[in-house]
Amino acid sequence: MAMRVAGAGKKAGAALGGAVAGAALLLVALAGAALLLVALAGAAVLLVALAGAAVLLVALAGAALLLVALAGAAVLLVALAGAAVLLVALAGAAVLLVALAGAAVLLVALAGAAVLLVALAGAAVLLVALAGAAVLMVALAAAALLLLVVGLALAGQRCC
Repeated sequence: MAMRVAGAGKKAGAALGGAVAGAALLLVALAGAALLLVALAGAAVLLVALAGAAVLLVALAGAALLLVALAGAAVLLVALAGAAVLLVALAGAAVLLVALAGAAVLLVALAGAAVLLVALAGAAVLLVALAGAAVLMVALAAAALLLLVVGLALAGQRCC
């Protein structure tokens, strides 16, 4: 009778050790999934950076348009330099309009810079979330190691 009880106890210990080892493997799989999420978050950060580069290109295009407007104003001033006083006054009004258009282009460029700052703030929030995921992965790894040690200890009881 004592032999049967001992045999049943060894079988129960082996089954418990197997269950603990299975739980450890499940935690390892969850850690792998967490690593995949970190990789996907890295791809999202790359996309945010690419969007920021596109906004920067728009801002540079706005600056190029401002330079073209300034060059146009210079050409207009040269053409109107030999005209009468009335034409000079009209040229001044045209230059004022060109300057106002240049200011509008500059405002568009500044709005692009604001969008870039918002994208950078989003990237900072994403980095904080990634740091949280890293802490979670460390906790999962510690839990997996603990379950593995318990499983090995239970397996050791079965052998002895």
